[in-house]
Amino acid sequence: MSGHGCTRRDVIRAVGVGAAALHRLRVRPRSPAEEIAFAVPLGMGVLAYLLLAVGLLGQLKLWIGIALLALLALLSRRHPD
Repeated sequence: MSGHGCTRRDVIRAVGVGAAALHRLRVRPRSPAEEIAFAVPLGMGVLAYLLLAVGLLGQLKLWIGIALLALLALLSRRHPD
């Protein structure tokens, strides 16, 4: 994640992470628009808090950030219901 603001890839990652969190919380949005409206801020919050936690531990390095994003990508994959 760059220091130049939010990129399209960041938003796509946030949607994936947020949608997975909504699914795990058993929240059923009524429409795709509602899902995106909840998934983006939830996903951004999850990513921000994880990076904050890693930073507070003094371990904020590029490879750790990439590994964290890869782990979140694996965890946020959609499984058929």
